[in-house]
Amino acid sequence: MSTWSASNGICRPRRPQLPLTLDTWTFGGNRFKVDQFHDDDGGDSWDYELYEIDTDSAANNYIDGRLPDALPESGPFVPMPSDHVALTVHGRWTLPWPVFRRFLDAIQAAGDIVESTGATPALADRP
Repeated sequence: MSTWSASNGICRPRRPQLPLTLDTWTFGGNRFKVDQFHDDDGGDSWDYELYEIDTDSAANNYIDGRLPDALPESGPFVPMPSDHVALTVHGRWTLPWPVFRRFLDAIQAAGDIVESTGATPALADRP
């Protein structure tokens, strides 16, 4: 199977087939899982966590994408603009780029990444 595809006369690498709608992906013989949940304890945010499953490692290696809620006191989750999103890597982990890219694509596809309306991104508050 070719790892390249042509679209409109432009040849570009073919994306690995990792579905956006499932929460468990397989890539290169390894399995990865995405959990998502509302985090009331961490300051009212919607969190996405990506980690490898079925590994022999006892380490707690994962990536946490935290999207703050713009209106935490009123109604359903409303994401803050993208300049407020925090991505944290926990532990020591080598993650295949296609899996990380699919993780980002899954968050984007859910509609939880909202572009900033400002001309320049604001600096995130330090914890």
